[in-house]
Amino acid sequence: MADFSVADEKDVITYWQGILGTPVDSNPATDPDGSKHYVETNPVYLASTAGGKSNRKLKAISSDKSIFIPVNPVAISEPEVPNHSVQECNKYAREDEDTASVANLTIDGVQYTLKDLQHCRVHTQPFDVNIPPNGVQNLPPGKCKAVADGYYVIIKPLPVGPHTIRFEGKVENPAIESEKPYWDQDITYDFEVR
Repeated sequence: MADFSVADEKDVITYWQGILGTPVDSNPATDPDGSKHYVETNPVYLASTAGGKSNRKLKAISSDKSIFIPVNPVAISEPEVPNHSVQECNKYAREDEDTASVANLTIDGVQYTLKDLQHCRVHTQPFDVNIPPNGVQNLPPGKCKAVADGYYVIIKPLPVGPHTIRFEGKVENPAIESEKPYWDQDITYDFEVR
C-alpha cells in the first residue's frame, strides 16, 4: 500500500503555474504518451488532461522522489471569466469542485475513492500565472491571477520496480460554460522506479 497525503498548497500552485505557463506543444497536460513529462523534480508532477482518457509511460523515476497526483483538479484564471474579479474566480473554482462526483486513485492495484480522498481537497489562494502564446485552453498570453481547487495527493517515494498509477475525476457541473455538461478524465501512468 502506498503512503500518501494531501499535497501542500505550494505544490498545487507550482503545478498549475507549470500547466498554465507551458505552451501546448510541450505541455504535459496535452501529452498523449508521457514523452513531455519531466521526472527530475521532487516531487515528480503527474498531469491531468483537458478531459478524456490517456495512457502515459514515463521514464524511470528515482527512488528518492515523491509523486504529485492531480486526481480531480480545477484552476480558474482571470481570462476564463473576463470582466470578473479574482474573488469570482475563487468562487467558480470552489463551485466547480463542489460538483465532483468521481475522484478515484489506484496505486498498484489498490483503489481509493472520493470518500477516501476527502481530506485531500485543496483550495488555493489567488496566485500569479504567466500564460505563454499558444497556451492551454486557448487563453490569451500575459500575466494574470488564477485560483485552484480539487483533490491533490503526494505519494512518498515508491519502492524500486514497476508501478502503475491511475486517477479518474469527474465534475458534474463545471463553472466554465465551455466545459459543460461535465468534465472528466481517466489517466494511467506506467513507470519504473530505480
